Amino acid sequence: MVPSELRSACRLLKNAGYLPPEVNLRGQIAEVEQLLTQAQTAEDRAGCSKRLRLLVSRLNQAAASPSSMLTEQAYFEQLARKLQRRRSGPGTDA
Repeated sequence: MVPSELRSACRLLKNAGYLPPEVNLRGQIAEVEQLLTQAQTAEDRAGCSKRLRLLVSRLNQAAASPSSMLTEQAYFEQLARKLQRRRSGPGTDA
């Protein structure tokens, strides 16, 4: 889910022991989803569901942050579209 422009940087940070908060949260969400599918009792399912809602809420808050990777991704995509239009020439929508 990491944009191609940021993959090298994220790999470098990961190897250094740092993960962006959004990536860390997505990993935790995947783990809890796996636990939820394996939960045997209603109590276990309720606990996993509660944890999952909390993590998704945190991810949504992080995504709304101006310094979010998702915000940066949207910026880079918008910039790439603008540069592509300039490269295509005036008056064309590429």
